[in-house]
Amino acid sequence: MGEDLKRAWLAHYGAPLYGESMLSGHAAPDLEKLVIDALALSRRDPAVTRALPVLLWRRRSDLDMAKLVRLAQAKGRERTLGFFLDLAARLSGDRRLRSAAAALRPSSPHPSTNFFTNHQGVLARVLADQNTPPVARSWGYRMNMGMDAFESMFAKAKASKREALLAS
Repeated sequence: MGEDLKRAWLAHYGAPLYGESMLSGHAAPDLEKLVIDALALSRRDPAVTRALPVLLWRRRSDLDMAKLVRLAQAKGRERTLGFFLDLAARLSGDRRLRSAAAALRPSSPHPSTNFFTNHQGVLARVLADQNTPPVARSWGYRMNMGMDAFESMFAKAKASKREALLAS
């Protein structure tokens, strides 16, 4: 499945992304598998990075957390999944997400690595060191994306959900 199609399926499942119109004629992928695939995409795509916590929060009751963890472990993405679950938990206050993240926390800290694998060089590292949210740092990641980027995306998602509930 190509990256544009993955983004479209993420939008279909509730991530604040565009592209859902590409999906006609395609069968929906398994939500847990899509999330695991999106973890790799998030390492290159800041829009997916901001959208994943929203998707995890919106679909938290639909996600089979045990299956999600198994798939992440099979692909070596458990640290990235833990980071996103922790981030979604901090943004939402959801205890189920927090518990799932805690189960993925490694016993020993990882050396700090750049989250966005396509941003290299001295300037990228300096900006990442300045802007990394504490939650990312606690999972051993550096990123040039402040917590405010996640908070504003999440606030918009919560507001749109609230408006949809009021309209129904």
